[in-house]
Amino acid sequence: MRLLFDQNLSYRLVARPADLFPDSTGLYQLGLAEADDADVWAAARAGGYILVSRDADFGAARRFPGPPPKVIRIAFGTCSVDEVEQALRSLADTLVAFGSDQDRELTLS
Repeated sequence: MRLLFDQNLSYRLVARPADLFPDSTGLYQLGLAEADDADVWAAARAGGYILVSRDADFGAARRFPGPPPKVIRIAFGTCSVDEVEQALRSLADTLVAFGSDQDRELTLS
């Protein structure tokens, strides 16, 4: 399962859960730190990534062409990189199951 971390999450988060989610990356690593939502959507779809974002718009992003990538929405409010990492780690089994099911969005709150 490959995660693509949106620019609204710290670049430091990418490497932290790499033992659980290898081959994950961030938009900054793909040269897309300033990309608009449509380009982020296309990059996630083309790369076979599950998009991890704080942006609620991605969950209902029917406006973008092609089949949507899956989205994990981080909806904690203000939180640290450590807190997001711990949520990803503690819910790793749920996230892996989400990667295989039919749902398109999973909100972590």
